[in-house]
Amino acid sequence: MRFIQKRIPTFYDIFDNNRILIKLQNPFKPWQIFACLNVLYPVLAHDLTEKYENMWLFDAIR
Repeated sequence: MRFIQKRIPTFYDIFDNNRILIKLQNPFKPWQIFACLNVLYPVLAHDLTEKYENMWLFDAIR
């Protein structure tokens, strides 16, 4: 389990390296999630995983 002092805000969750849950913000109330899209696309899941890993490593080094 990883621990960082602050949370990295992302608008997606990745499950099983295949399924992505994309969260859309409410334009009138940005602190609320307006809708969620459930996408089954392994290539996109892999790309987003790499992007998150790079964000996490950059933030952990700082």
